[in-house]
Amino acid sequence: MTTETLGDRLRIIRKFLGLNQEVISQKLQITNQTLSRYEKNVRFPDSLFLRRFGILFNVNANWLLYGIGDMFIEDTDRSPDSKQDKLKKLRYFLAKIEELLIETKEES
Repeated sequence: MTTETLGDRLRIIRKFLGLNQEVISQKLQITNQTLSRYEKNVRFPDSLFLRRFGILFNVNANWLLYGIGDMFIEDTDRSPDSKQDKLKKLRYFLAKIEELLIETKEES
């Protein structure tokens, strides 16, 4: 799976956090359809959405916009080895494996 577009990265973060589009949309006060369009690269989100998304989910703006650096901003209030961080990493890798399996099935 490539992470070349902003839409790809929005979807990766959502799956990494184990959230569906409905939850993200509610938190950001947008429609599911709007979020879906962002993830599919049909529409480009405005700066207010990007700012709110970054703040709400502690996302590194450089990674979100350009794919550069770490996905998340380090949270100084928690240990980097906390259970929550380990669960986030596990969810992310499981989602990535699932996507790779789906892509492999579609190619064969």
